[in-house]
Amino acid sequence: MPSLFGDIFKEIMDLVFPRVCPECEEKLRLNEDFICEKCNNQIRKIEGEICKRCGKNLDEDSFCHDCKNNNYRFDTARSVAYYESTIMVLIKKFKYNSRTELADFFADMISEFILSNNLYKEIEHIVPVPLHNSRLRDRGYNQSLLIAEKVANKCNLKLLKDNLIKIKNTKSQTALSFKERLANVKDAFWVYNPHELENISVILIDDVFTTGATTSECARILKHSRCNEVHVITICRATLDSTTF
Repeated sequence: MPSLFGDIFKEIMDLVFPRVCPECEEKLRLNEDFICEKCNNQIRKIEGEICKRCGKNLDEDSFCHDCKNNNYRFDTARSVAYYESTIMVLIKKFKYNSRTELADFFADMISEFILSNNLYKEIEHIVPVPLHNSRLRDRGYNQSLLIAEKVANKCNLKLLKDNLIKIKNTKSQTALSFKERLANVKDAFWVYNPHELENISVILIDDVFTTGATTSECARILKHSRCNEVHVITICRATLDSTTF
C-alpha cells in the first residue's frame, strides 16, 4: 500500500513538475529515477581484465605500463565507467551547471560497485578529494563531497570530510602532461588531524580518474599521516585526450 501511494504521488508530481533526463531532456517515465533508460544504457561500465593497481583495461599481464613506470601512492584505483558520451555530459552538468541532484545517481553507481566488491569489505572510512576554498566559493559545492556523503550513508561508512584539505589553488590540469600534473598538485593537500587517520584504511572518492596525479598526491599525504591503505574510486576513467577539465 505505501508503494501504491508513493507511485500515485510521484505521478501527480510528474504532472505538476515534469522530470526530464539531464542528457536527452526527454520526459522520464515513472520507473526512471535520474536519467532515461536509453541514456543509461549508453553508459559503458569498465569490465574485463584490469591493472591490479590503477584499474586500467589490460589485454594481458597484471600491471599496466603506467603502473610499472610511475610510483603511484594509492594502493588501488577503480572507476565504474568510461568517461564518454552520456556520462561525460552528466559529469559536466553536475560540476559546472549546479545539477547537484545527480550526486544521487553517481552515488548509486559507486555504492553498488563497493558493495559488490570484496576489496572494500574491511574498509570503514571514506574521504572525498577536497577543493581549494577559492574554487569551492566559485562553484558553491564540492562534487566529490556530495557523492561521498551519500555513499557513506548507503554503504555504512564513516565520512571524514574536513580532514584532508587543499591548501594550494592549483591551475587547471586540462592541458598538462602527466609529469606536469604531478608537479602541479605537489604539496597541494594537507591533513588537518593526522591522529584521525592513524592505522585505518580509506576509500578516496573523486569524480574522474585521468592520470591519477591528483589522487596519488592525496594518497601520499594521507599515508604520511600513517593511514594504512588508500583505495581510490571514481565515477569514470578518462584519458588525456578525452578529458576537458
